[in-house]
Amino acid sequence: MKTENTLEAGIRTPEMVNFEVEVWKAQLSYSASQNAEMLKAVLETGQTALKSALLINGGAAAALLALFADWLKTAPSAQSIHLLTPLGEAWLMFMWGLGAAGVATATRYLSQGFYKLEADSTVARTTKIWHRCAVAFVVLAVLCGASSYALFFVATHKVYSALGTTVKRSEPIADGGPIGQPITAASAAIRPVSAPK
Repeated sequence: MKTENTLEAGIRTPEMVNFEVEVWKAQLSYSASQNAEMLKAVLETGQTALKSALLINGGAAAALLALFADWLKTAPSAQSIHLLTPLGEAWLMFMWGLGAAGVATATRYLSQGFYKLEADSTVARTTKIWHRCAVAFVVLAVLCGASSYALFFVATHKVYSALGTTVKRSEPIADGGPIGQPITAASAAIRPVSAPK
């Protein structure tokens, strides 16, 4: 009867206050652990993206160097010498992409260091400075990471464009065209093949 009267009057008993405090503690603990897990997931995703950027740009640059070496071993034709300029430019873009991914990795690490300094700082002015530095390095890391992927795609297109114009046919076409003729848009069109007699 006494409890019902206190609830109706809006008075909180010590038991009610203790219960509310325990609920608040549980919610705070859950929220903190959820935030920590989300931060881990974001950091791991960023690390994976940067490792992928390093891998694809480095692998493409190494493959292009292998192609150059193969061409230099064989007697280079005038056509293959002509290809060295656009392929060299593509190789340079792959290397820039590799460098951008490396810079993004370093700035990601530095941004986390600045966030740690911000968390440890007790002076409001230095806390703001560390926060601004951390945000600046995060922005730089994102820009470098995005430019690494962009350079990869541009360089890949450049390689495709350079090699796509010099691909040779290995089989004669149905109307008796010569083997080794460069593929053009007109010659690449599908032609009907007559049935053997």
